Amino acid sequence: MFLLNGGCEFLDKKERFRVLFLILAIGGIVRLYLLINTAVIAIDGIEYINCAKAYASFDFSRALSHFYPPLYPVLIAFFNLFIREWELAGQVVSLVAGVLLIFPVYFLAMRLYGERIAILSALLAAVHPQLVIYSAQVRSESAYFALSAFALYFGWRAVSENRLFFFLLLGFFSSLSYLTRPEGICILLLFAIWHLIGLGAKPSPSVLRRLLCIGCSFLPSVPLVGAYILVISGIASSEPFGITLSLKRSVAHIFGYRRFILEEPGGDIVFEKQKFFEFLATWASNFVQLLGKFASKVFHPLLMLFLLVGVFHRKTVQRRTRFETFILVYFFLFIALFSFIRVSTRHPTQLIAPLLVLPAIGLFEMVDVLNQRFRMSAKNARLLFGSLVVLLVVALIQQFITSNRGYLYPVRFCGEWIKQNSPYRIPRIATDWARIPFYADGLLVGSRSLVIGNRNNGKVKLNRENLEKILSARDADYVVFAKEQFIKEDEDYLNNHPRLVSIAEFLSPENTEHEGPTILLFEVLDRGR
Repeated sequence: MFLLNGGCEFLDKKERFRVLFLILAIGGIVRLYLLINTAVIAIDGIEYINCAKAYASFDFSRALSHFYPPLYPVLIAFFNLFIREWELAGQVVSLVAGVLLIFPVYFLAMRLYGERIAILSALLAAVHPQLVIYSAQVRSESAYFALSAFALYFGWRAVSENRLFFFLLLGFFSSLSYLTRPEGICILLLFAIWHLIGLGAKPSPSVLRRLLCIGCSFLPSVPLVGAYILVISGIASSEPFGITLSLKRSVAHIFGYRRFILEEPGGDIVFEKQKFFEFLATWASNFVQLLGKFASKVFHPLLMLFLLVGVFHRKTVQRRTRFETFILVYFFLFIALFSFIRVSTRHPTQLIAPLLVLPAIGLFEMVDVLNQRFRMSAKNARLLFGSLVVLLVVALIQQFITSNRGYLYPVRFCGEWIKQNSPYRIPRIATDWARIPFYADGLLVGSRSLVIGNRNNGKVKLNRENLEKILSARDADYVVFAKEQFIKEDEDYLNNHPRLVSIAEFLSPENTEHEGPTILLFEVLDRGR
């Protein structure tokens, strides 16, 4: 197999283009497959599309007051000029970003370790389940993965080559990353500190030169990031020092403000020692849990095995680089940062792409160890390498081969039925399923408060008081529930209600892997239209 031939320049430009094109095609095909098989939009996707509609209608006041950063909704609004269906436009943005992510992974690995490591790293980026899954969803993650990977690529070239042009590109892509997800600003800050203390280019440039380069990296942030921060800081006027980086989550709150640093009515600041230790204990617990989730659910155990080999056993790829130290610092910095918020498999997913070079190295190292131990022929060594690559790719692909949220098809069917059959241009729908009004092009009423308890585990009761308020106010045209949610008394109450008429039930398709909810649709009588 040609990857085992050794050396870094064994492909000419035409062959290199063909190999990279093949990897891009694989990445595009698996992402397109999952896009087609994604049953329903993510809840966050509804909010992104609402924000994108505000940008498309030039309602910037409403758009910028939304707690999501602006770049991804702006991209959805732009793609909607060519793709008129909002959900599909958002998915295509994510798909394109997911394919583009392969480029910085390939070029960074190529620059540091040569072509064979670059090709394998790019292949892993093309088929990694988490990267593929987010490339099919209306969520900002895929765009952020690509932009942050470009920021890392240009950032490493900047600090290792000490070139002003790459510092400008670092600032540009870091700013775009921040405008996609707030933590993107940390990439620029980390590179600035790394270069300032002289860990970049060798020999280290003068302090004045380093400061000049860092200043250049911040130049693109002034128009891109500065304007946005000024706008949202004006909206979140209650923030300490009058500055905020995100409307969704306060930076001061993340690091303890109003948690163990309390402000009394008179304006005095009080430090609560007991709450501080509780805060630290929670952070430490989250840190350990996030590391566990990354190793077991996010990065895939087989990749973790190769990563550990690549980090701790180095003979085939002799050259260790400072990038490995940097990327491990980057990894633990973000794990520590996310531990201040909450434990989620979504947060550490962004750390996958920059780490893929390490399992690629580890796979070559493992083949080399086995080759030396069993004294294989060149043919058998290539066969072993190819088998391990196929095993790894199949193990990754099988994690996303099934339909994404297929059990929620009844929710989509219900919304689309209302859209096709309702006599109202904007039907008003009372439900706890926010996706139904989205697919119905309708309006959600009742603030999703028709059940009491946690819908996800089935322990809910019908909130009859809120339902009666909605019916009395004549706010709803339709009421929608899941049959599995309620006890028999609640079902009887709904079926015998004088102002509700059951008009349809929506079930999961027969070929669905996991059976979803049975959605009950009621029409409201005497609704004041």
